[in-house]
Amino acid sequence: MPIAKVVAREPIELDRRILKRLKDETAAAHRRVDTLIDLPRLGSDRYRRVIGGMCEAHRVVERELAPHGDTLARVGYDARARLQLTWLETDLAALGIRISHDFEPGAYRLGDAAAAFGAVYVTEGATLGGQIIARHVMPRLSLSASNGCRYFTGYGTTTGEHWRATGLALARYASMGGDDLSHRIIAGALDTFGLFESALRAHDVT
Repeated sequence: MPIAKVVAREPIELDRRILKRLKDETAAAHRRVDTLIDLPRLGSDRYRRVIGGMCEAHRVVERELAPHGDTLARVGYDARARLQLTWLETDLAALGIRISHDFEPGAYRLGDAAAAFGAVYVTEGATLGGQIIARHVMPRLSLSASNGCRYFTGYGTTTGEHWRATGLALARYASMGGDDLSHRIIAGALDTFGLFESALRAHDVT
């Protein structure tokens, strides 16, 4: 579904408080992941380990998202069109990295569409930070979108547009329920930040 069509049909009174709650209530978990990536120290070796950890995390998230694709699509988020694992696999190939895929996600599960939308908040939000990381590492490490930095370049010049469409879909879904639904969305986001933190640590990003 084209992004423009989603926005054009948007009700004026859509409740978007869930986006602020997500930002506020996941801030500490978000900082822990950012601290591990540690942009000022993101040299070649650390970058390779970060890409490996991100790949392991996305492999788990996308597997868990798959059963909820139809529900997410009904409110305007097409999970199948937003898969990022292939970007990471492209980077792994370009960098000559082989990973064992033996990362254990523990009890991580996206048991319902609310938790799935929490995960979407994390993975799609990461495309915004990825723009900053890409601008930092591409000249420093001689990378490009076609040579080791596909994941962090994200949607390129349309990254902001994609994020706005994601926020609208998330707000639509949250508006269908009350505090319990919002709580489950936030719990899914917190669990997903925790998954990314664990995957990075498993790849010796400390």
